[in-house]
Amino acid sequence: MEILILPILVFLFVIIVIVLFNRLSIYKKKVDKSWNALQIQLKKQNNIPADQNKISPDPGLENARHEYNKIVSQYNKIIQKFPTSFMANMAGYEARELEREGIGF
Repeated sequence: MEILILPILVFLFVIIVIVLFNRLSIYKKKVDKSWNALQIQLKKQNNIPADQNKISPDPGLENARHEYNKIVSQYNKIIQKFPTSFMANMAGYEARELEREGIGF
């Protein structure tokens, strides 16, 4: 009976590790996708003449920035909680900074 417990525990540990890495990679993909969308909006904003920007700021940029900040906040929380933090450190995942208004290229 004792011989069966160790393989079961190892199997459970491997499953947990796989699930945690999968969760981390899903959130990292969300962050990267949101970052790309934000960069596209920033490029659009930079192509608009400066006086037109002052009159009507682009709501697409604000929405992209808000979405990015929301996803990054979730990602940062996940990589700081145990046991995901342990896996994140092993895999080299690092916290991302929030995007502030006025930062562009």
